[in-house]
Amino acid sequence: MLLSPMVATAQDLGTVTIVEVQAQIFRAVDRLHAAEGVRLAACDIVETAPATFAQIELADRSVIQVGPSTRLMFQAATQRPKAEQGLYLLDGWLKLVTSKRDNATRPGMDLRTPAFELPAAGAAVAVLHSTPAEIRLFVESGELRLADRAKGAPPPVTLRAGNFYLRKLPAPGSVASGM
Repeated sequence: MLLSPMVATAQDLGTVTIVEVQAQIFRAVDRLHAAEGVRLAACDIVETAPATFAQIELADRSVIQVGPSTRLMFQAATQRPKAEQGLYLLDGWLKLVTSKRDNATRPGMDLRTPAFELPAAGAAVAVLHSTPAEIRLFVESGELRLADRAKGAPPPVTLRAGNFYLRKLPAPGSVASGM
């Protein structure tokens, strides 16, 4: 089933703006072909085929560039005191480009993986690759705060431009500076 652009709703978390090769969206029990203009909702899973590139513009004005063989789930705002929304990278490649925004207007998108969380922050650019065996994160510009999800994990660490984070599961992660 091919989707065309739909009318925006309160659940819209982002819009697919570029798809090169093939990507699918799993929405409830449906499997849809991703196409430019498709709006993404809570609990949608975007899955790209090998050799695919896709770009998603998020409601908070961030941009996600999704690489080949990637699975990414969109999570709705929670009922916590701080309204938050999230992206959960199951596995694969993505580049996150965030911009400075007004949190009073709309909450930012937190990025989660099986190993860590990156809470929504100011302007930053980061590249992330996640597999079941390891996770790699490089901060191109800006600053991100990384919180390990493991039980008894160390306190969150701040990553700045040029920092590279590597975690080979189940061992703890390490940060190296390229600058």
